Amino acid sequence: MSDIIPVIPRLPAPDLEVVLTGSGGAHFSLADEAPETFTLVVFYRGYHCPICRTQLKELEANLPEFEKRGVSVVAVSSDSGYKGKG
Repeated sequence: MSDIIPVIPRLPAPDLEVVLTGSGGAHFSLADEAPETFTLVVFYRGYHCPICRTQLKELEANLPEFEKRGVSVVAVSSDSGYKGKG
């Protein structure tokens, strides 16, 4: 049997908790989010990837529009060695 929990529309998402980069150990918890509309969780390979880096820059440039629409955004890297913008 698998430990994978399917995401089903209109039901609570599985818990997701990650350490925020450059936050001194602060955590993001999907369960604690209370956005006006929804939370957009973007998973990417790592900042070393030129495609991911381009997409992250575009996402960052559009953050004000997401906020205006009530969307909370968090990007999660699979690269545990990332230390911040570069």
